[in-house]
Amino acid sequence: MKTNNEKVPRKICPVCGKRFYAPPSQERRLKPGSALTCSTKCAGALRAGKNSYNWKGGKVQKVCSFCKQNYFVYPNDEERSKYCSRKCAIEACRKEKPLPAKSNPNWRPYNWKGGKVERECENCGAKFMAIPASVAKGQARYCSRRCWGKVMVKIMQGRQYNSTHGGKRSDLNGQYFRSSWEANYARYLNWLISIGEIKSWQYEPDTFEFTTIKKGTRFYTPDFKITNKDNSIEYHEIKGYMDDRSATKLKRMSKYYPAIKVILIDKDQYAGLSKQLRGIISGWEIAGKHAW
Repeated sequence: MKTNNEKVPRKICPVCGKRFYAPPSQERRLKPGSALTCSTKCAGALRAGKNSYNWKGGKVQKVCSFCKQNYFVYPNDEERSKYCSRKCAIEACRKEKPLPAKSNPNWRPYNWKGGKVERECENCGAKFMAIPASVAKGQARYCSRRCWGKVMVKIMQGRQYNSTHGGKRSDLNGQYFRSSWEANYARYLNWLISIGEIKSWQYEPDTFEFTTIKKGTRFYTPDFKITNKDNSIEYHEIKGYMDDRSATKLKRMSKYYPAIKVILIDKDQYAGLSKQLRGIISGWEIAGKHAW
């Protein structure tokens, strides 16, 4: 005798005729198309063919617009179907709009505007060829990046500075500095001279070469050269952010020139100097957040 807790197979599959168990809530389904089957396989068979909700009499025959062969398609796709396969669709598209053959000497791209035009470099005067689209945008003014770089150096050194860019400082004898941090540090060094702490300073006077290095970082130019009261020499480097290239320079400097003293002034050290001296030293520049 079976108890009430046991699952009794009281449902009959309408596809295979197998008896199976179904929960009481599912046994009471009365909606069309919601008949419960014993498996997903039987459920698919129950809704296949004429039993499908979008059944319209089976597949219909059509003629491919490209190869003229007969093929069959579902009624839902009859209006939009034109080709029997993807291959025929691609070939038909190429026939309507053929791809240009680059082997043809007369072939030109769709945006062809007569070829490159001759230009004269605004820096060295050399002749070079440029794309018309670049000329129309106001570009193609220099024959190489080298000439462009020379012009940019002249522009940067001659323009008036602000709190975020390099430029010449009138209170520092017209000396050019790359950033407000370097200019402020030069003012700090002048203050040290006035109180007798150091003898003199120079901005980027020396460049050190790593002669055994064949590729990569081979030269290093410190920011400031300091001459102390006892005539000893040391170099100060201002770094708001230490990137990989700068770290490599300092590492190789200590390796190839161990007798030369290089002092690194990082962001925290500069912030301490700025906090103490910006109210004392005249002309101190207060830069923005991204001034470096």
